[in-house]
Amino acid sequence: NKDSFRSQVNVREGLRVLEYSLDSRNIEGRSGLYDALRMNVNNAGGDSSQTYSLGFDKARAYRFDANVRRFNYFRTPGPNFVLGWRDSDLRQQISDYHLKLFPQRAVRLNFGFGQTMATGRFTYPYSFQSDFFPVLGKTRWGANDYRTGIEGNVKRWNFNGEVLYRRFKNDPVLYNTPEVQPGFNALPNNYATLSLFDREYPLRSRAIVTRGSAQGSVGERMHLVFRALHDDEFIRTPFYEKAGGHGSSQTQVIISAILTGNGAVDRKSNNFDAAATYDLSKHVSINDSLRYSSFKIQGDTATSSVTTSQTGTAAPVTGNPSTTLAKNYITDYTSYSNTLDIGFN
Repeated sequence: NKDSFRSQVNVREGLRVLEYSLDSRNIEGRSGLYDALRMNVNNAGGDSSQTYSLGFDKARAYRFDANVRRFNYFRTPGPNFVLGWRDSDLRQQISDYHLKLFPQRAVRLNFGFGQTMATGRFTYPYSFQSDFFPVLGKTRWGANDYRTGIEGNVKRWNFNGEVLYRRFKNDPVLYNTPEVQPGFNALPNNYATLSLFDREYPLRSRAIVTRGSAQGSVGERMHLVFRALHDDEFIRTPFYEKAGGHGSSQTQVIISAILTGNGAVDRKSNNFDAAATYDLSKHVSINDSLRYSSFKIQGDTATSSVTTSQTGTAAPVTGNPSTTLAKNYITDYTSYSNTLDIGFN
């Protein structure tokens, strides 16, 4: 059937470019912009997986590379999985752009930008009043990465350092179908229906990652390696949901069931490695390695739920709000290790 075909093949109608490549080179070496240019396109158009790449460089000046991948993702497990109420139809794109300055020199500079994003719709099973209902959803999420760094070779030492900054956001929205839904359980044992549903939980996060390494030799016998990484992440997760419909009993109406929440988590981690090797002779060496690792996770969360219902012809009743509050939950971890060994070869 159509859903099975799209889940497994998902080739759409229309023009497709199966493969295209371009290779341009400056024969005389006098081009002002580039010495070599390369471009490749694969499966552009209606294919479920498409790739595009572009690269050009100029000797001793720069090298630039760009890669873009697109995916048309459709998936439905069929009617035997969650009553067929779990599917998705997404368009995803992964892009990466990298610029290296002075690629043939001893010290080189790196700049980069990466983006991952997806948009589309999905179906989700929702539990309400002891019954299940299919609700609709749409999402648009994306992560942007900004990178800058330096690398080089100085005498007998190699080194590199990089800073990455990431911003992530996700804006999913779930909502009910236009008509009142009867649910999965049938009468006369269950009267539950879903006439109102709305859920929004936008996510926002950022991360800063700093890392560096150096390795080299002191004299002919001493060899050293150093690596360090620091990671600082933060995420905020607000939540809002409102549902309404008929209760599971014949006389009860759920006017509104509202659930709100808010949470925030901060995570910092550090890692450091150092190793030294001293050659006692051609066949014997002493190795000493030190490792330090730590992370601290601190988070807060708060939720509140309240329901307004009506039984028969009686006046609507709003229940007491149910709340939870958890503040300053902390996970703190630190470890050290040192290893000393003798090697024979």
